[in-house]
Amino acid sequence: MPEINFKTQGDGFPVILIHGFCEHLEMWNYIIEQLSEDYKVIAVDLPGFGKSPLLSSPISLEIVAQTLVDWLKNQGIDQAVFLGHSLGGYVSLALAEMFPELIKGFGLIHSTAFADTEEGKVNRDRVVQFIQKHGHEKWIE
Repeated sequence: MPEINFKTQGDGFPVILIHGFCEHLEMWNYIIEQLSEDYKVIAVDLPGFGKSPLLSSPISLEIVAQTLVDWLKNQGIDQAVFLGHSLGGYVSLALAEMFPELIKGFGLIHSTAFADTEEGKVNRDRVVQFIQKHGHEKWIE
């Protein structure tokens, strides 16, 4: 099973926090404290981000969703609320589509269920080209 780096705090019904592109679980530090007063909050590093290794297979939203489901089952979690920021929102939507029984609820934070506009697709392709040419450190900078 692929490794997923994670941070857990609190007790209660599980709330899974999924970060966006080029982020990691630490982005949630400001919210974990408050949410963990009532819930078991689990922030994850998606494969290839933070301290989670990149998957050896080609990456897609569906593969990332399946990886998270396998990891959740290993953690004994069969239902949760998912909060996804940006790319994490797309992963949450993939989870809801593929594994509806897993979803008690979900929230999209700076994300959308709508398809990208043509401008959005062009901008995403520009980011990919920039990262391929200059590396992800320069893009993050």
